[in-house]
Amino acid sequence: MSPVPWLVIGNSSEKMAPKCAQVALMIRVSRSELDNFCQKRLNFTASKKFKKLSFLKKLVRRPYEYHFMNPQEPTNEHLLLIRGTHWNHGMSPAELQRVMTNFYAWVDGLNKDGVLRGAQPLMEEGKLVSGAKGSSVTDGVFAESKESIAGYFLLGVDTMEAALKLARACPILDYGAQIEVRPIADLCRPMAEVKAATANP
Repeated sequence: MSPVPWLVIGNSSEKMAPKCAQVALMIRVSRSELDNFCQKRLNFTASKKFKKLSFLKKLVRRPYEYHFMNPQEPTNEHLLLIRGTHWNHGMSPAELQRVMTNFYAWVDGLNKDGVLRGAQPLMEEGKLVSGAKGSSVTDGVFAESKESIAGYFLLGVDTMEAALKLARACPILDYGAQIEVRPIADLCRPMAEVKAATANP
């Protein structure tokens, strides 16, 4: 039976160590062994340092691959992605001018507070590259889609709570725009998993 991708099992204590690499144990199991384990919901003891785990079945990310926690770590920056490019449809010129005055007052506030580290609007048109060696190039998200990203703001704030507080104050939310708030990570997920794996041979 061929081995499956790495199975990551972490410490089940309530207070996790900050780095997954410090608590992760990696093993290889066969598909049948893993199926059997999940079906019977067996407890598993990796070593004396790891408590019994009876909840691995809940941690499935995709078939035969389990991750106890994301090994990425957040930095002291957060990204605000402005979603929706046509939230202003139906507004009169006077109303739009008033809203945009309030919007740029919000932007100026970010700058005066010293948290604004970058911001750019984006063109509505774009291309989506996919496939091996970029074999497929198609039109991107429809311009009028609510999922279309109109621009971004890079904020120098330490916590999600602080970033959310600033995002909630954005005046264009009242008119249908959406803001996705994402922490900036220290590493991309695949590289963080490689780092965790090499730290726990």
